[in-house]
Amino acid sequence: MGETARVFYGLWPTPAEAAQLIPHATVLKAATRGRPSHPASLHLTLVFLGEVPVDVLPQLRNLEVAGDRPGFDLALDRRGVWRHNGIGWLMPSTPPPALLELQSTLEAALRAAGFESERRPFRPHVTLTRHGRDDMPDGAIDPVVWRVREWVLVRSNGTAVDGSRYETLARFPLRQP
Repeated sequence: MGETARVFYGLWPTPAEAAQLIPHATVLKAATRGRPSHPASLHLTLVFLGEVPVDVLPQLRNLEVAGDRPGFDLALDRRGVWRHNGIGWLMPSTPPPALLELQSTLEAALRAAGFESERRPFRPHVTLTRHGRDDMPDGAIDPVVWRVREWVLVRSNGTAVDGSRYETLARFPLRQP
C-alpha cells in the first residue's frame, strides 16, 4: 500500500477559545482520573478518514464542497464522560444547523470522491480527557462559545506513548458576517 497518513477534517478553536475549555478538562481529570488533552490539540472532528495513502492528500486538500458556508457560533453546554471508552467531553446540547450541514455536505463530497469515512453517527464533541477510570454523570454547564471561522484537514502523527501531534494540511475558510 505504501506510505499512509492518518487524517481527519475538523474544527479548531483559537488559543483563547481553547483556554476556556481547560477548566472543564481540570474538572473531568479530577472526577475521572483521566489524562487531559493538550490545549493545542483540542478540536471537534467533522469527518474521520483514518489511514489513507499519502498520494491522495492533494485530492483531500482540494476537495470540492458545494455551497458557500457561513461561519457560526458553537456553544458547548454539556459536559460528561463516555463510560465505554473513558473519554471526557464537552458538546452542544443542540448542534447548530450550520455545523450539521457542513458535516453532512463534507461527508457527501468525500463519498462522491470515492473516500470511505467512519460509519458511526456524528456526535459533535471536544475530547478534553482520555483514559478516565471513574464515571461522571453528564450535565449542563455554562456555555463555552467559540466562533467557527474555518474547518481544516489534519494529519495525526504520534504514538500511544507520546499521544497525537496534529499537523494542519489545509484550511477552508467560512464566510464571515
